[in-house]
Amino acid sequence: MSVPVTVPVKPDELVMWMLAHSGQGSIRSDPNIVHRAIRDLKEEFPDLLSEFDFFPGRLFPFSQLLARVLFRAELSGLLGTLNPSFDEQPIQPEVAARVREFLNRRIDASVRERLNLLTKRFDEECRRLASGQ
Repeated sequence: MSVPVTVPVKPDELVMWMLAHSGQGSIRSDPNIVHRAIRDLKEEFPDLLSEFDFFPGRLFPFSQLLARVLFRAELSGLLGTLNPSFDEQPIQPEVAARVREFLNRRIDASVRERLNLLTKRFDEECRRLASGQ
């Protein structure tokens, strides 16, 4: 049984945490994969992902908030944007280390455990969606 998060974690912090703690080293540039992964995980982690609303009727589930947060991750340098036509966006290790250091001080240890579980599930879900399953 999951323990609900009581300390508010901002959407930017949540996504930055997942990217900085991801074991993948990059994320797929295809918004269908990232948006669908977060939408699917919202049922498993409603306490963390409640602010992400997804609009139906598009080719894939789309969250304006998630799109803005990912754009800010690019602006911060956490996600590489060398060429938008690449299949993957690299997670910049130096920036990820600074993000981890900052967020580890900002977020309570009990919440960090839940975020680590979400990150693991996000990585798994992105791999599953990228493989076409």
